[in-house]
Amino acid sequence: SSPIKGNYAMLMALKKTYPDLKIIPSIGGWTLSDPFFSFTDKAKRDVFVASVKRFLKTWKFYDGVDIDWEYPGGGGQAADLGDPIKDGPAYVALMAELRAMLDELEAETGR
Repeated sequence: SSPIKGNYAMLMALKKTYPDLKIIPSIGGWTLSDPFFSFTDKAKRDVFVASVKRFLKTWKFYDGVDIDWEYPGGGGQAADLGDPIKDGPAYVALMAELRAMLDELEAETGR
């Protein structure tokens, strides 16, 4: 029997049964966006992108990643976070760095 149980086991079974099914985890959201506001620092974005890559290499049934940053520039749940000048460029940089990592991962794994 598999050592993987619960939701992960169910997702893996779904992917095996329906290989064309796209399964994409979401990171962030209304209450979990606070770390994104530190991504004006490239070193912190680098750590995050490397972590997402490790996650996707570990859990091979995922087909990508959704970033739910609420909201670049502020206005999210944590009212004291957000920089209307720096967050936009940090978001664009994060998307570009994630895209480059995903392209690299595809070249490495063929998926």
